[in-house]
Amino acid sequence: MVECGPAGARLVSWSPAQGYGVKDVDRGPDEHVEVKFVGTEGEHELKVRCVGGKPVAAAHG
Repeated sequence: MVECGPAGARLVSWSPAQGYGVKDVDRGPDEHVEVKFVGTEGEHELKVRCVGGKPVAAAHG
């Protein structure tokens, strides 16, 4: 869960899927926030920023 405010995005809460754990967290507030999960299927990163005052997931490249 991400909130958007005057200081930018802030990661409020997160929950890994079954079989995953949290590897790293950047809670912000900042231009973007991110959380990295690691588990049996590998590592996955979720990065979110605020656009127009609403949280938007960043595209993975």
